[in-house]
Amino acid sequence: LYVLFDLILKSQEKRSGNTYYTKDYLSLLRHPLVKNLEIGKDSAITRVMVHKIEELLQGQEETSIGGSLFLSLEEIEAEEKIYLRTQEVLQNMDILINFDECKSLLLKLHEVFFKSWEDVSDFDRFSTTFLELLNILAEKSKIGNFPFNLKVVEKLYKVGQELGGLTFSREKFNPNEIWDIFQQKLQAEVISFTGSPLRGTQILGLLETRSLSFENVIIMDLNEAVLPKLKIYEP
Repeated sequence: LYVLFDLILKSQEKRSGNTYYTKDYLSLLRHPLVKNLEIGKDSAITRVMVHKIEELLQGQEETSIGGSLFLSLEEIEAEEKIYLRTQEVLQNMDILINFDECKSLLLKLHEVFFKSWEDVSDFDRFSTTFLELLNILAEKSKIGNFPFNLKVVEKLYKVGQELGGLTFSREKFNPNEIWDIFQQKLQAEVISFTGSPLRGTQILGLLETRSLSFENVIIMDLNEAVLPKLKIYEP
């Protein structure tokens, strides 16, 4: 989830006017939570369309968008081969979808992950856009298949609501400043994972393991000089 928002930030940072850097555009669409969205009848539709967009942008077939370094969303939406090739593949998978449905799906992806972030100039708008995206991910993505993600989503909802409730939420800011504050806020958040001490895998801090016996212990990361991590605040 953090990577997804980082990709949204990068796509906006490198945007030139109304054109997007093709590499950043593809990286965002290829994110698992994006390309597996069930916006249409089946999540396979989004997946196939993303793959076809990637092929056409890489120039595997002669099109108006192949090999371009920067592209506007309108230029991509106007390339009919995206929808025709998507229809062909889906037909072989026994999934029937018409041309307009294909185009509508791409327009929705562009709106949610690109266009809605373009004019974010205050925390109120950022919060609204952020929470709308979380709602779509909660309803349409595979996010519920990963238990840890649910804890993260819960925390992100709180962060989004806090940003929208700031006393200066309607004050104008540079978009980069808004993203910087958002990232600093996320980096300061801590999520506690609670488990049963009687069964399953236990996630413990090093100090919590004192005087406990285990059959197997897995140490995920270790620095000899910091055992456990110490927070030293200098004046």
